[in-house]
Amino acid sequence: MTALEIVLVSVTATLVCLVAVIIIINVIITKFLLRKVVNYETLNEFAPDSPIVFLGDSLTDLFPVHEFLHDDRIINRGISNETTADVEKRLGDVTCLTPRAVFLLVGINDFLRMRGKQEAKAVAERVIAIADKLSSTCADVRVISLYPIKKKKTWLSKFYLHKASNEKITLTNGLLKKYCEENGYKFIDLFPALIDKDGNLDADYTVEGLHLNLLGYKKLTPYFKKEIESIE
Repeated sequence: MTALEIVLVSVTATLVCLVAVIIIINVIITKFLLRKVVNYETLNEFAPDSPIVFLGDSLTDLFPVHEFLHDDRIINRGISNETTADVEKRLGDVTCLTPRAVFLLVGINDFLRMRGKQEAKAVAERVIAIADKLSSTCADVRVISLYPIKKKKTWLSKFYLHKASNEKITLTNGLLKKYCEENGYKFIDLFPALIDKDGNLDADYTVEGLHLNLLGYKKLTPYFKKEIESIE
């Protein structure tokens, strides 16, 4: 074999191994997430009566609500990596609790994970469709704006955030606000609380450009406390 052929074979082998690793990791993550849904079914047996539910993806999942909000009525039903389609599939685990209020935050993964070019209008419509289904058993559904992102937080950030942008997020939030007003849901716009002077997610509030760190959640805590105080 020539030197070039050896290099090509090595590169090909490396790429094949990389793809295999990604597939294996995806299978493991999927199994873990499915197991978590089952665990939520079990946890529901111990949920308080008419709880306040935080529902969504990793931005909810990673929010230590009890440490920050100190309200025994609150339960966290976030699952990392979920899209609007994923959340919609498991709404029965929430509606069965007849929650007194639901804080819904989902949609960013639609841009990152779902196939095809995702438009802001379609994402916003799917979020509202979830709110509509929740409203069958909950009279107080509150839709949270998508949070900003920061593609320059790390050298890897721009690769896994390339399908999303703050422009798309801002457009989605504008539509969510409009749809909430039309359908009687409260819209909670937290996007401005998290941005820097350039309109990106403040680097001090994020781990890697998407997920919030504890300082980020601390920043949002007063807003959530005010919302919770208004729940009857």
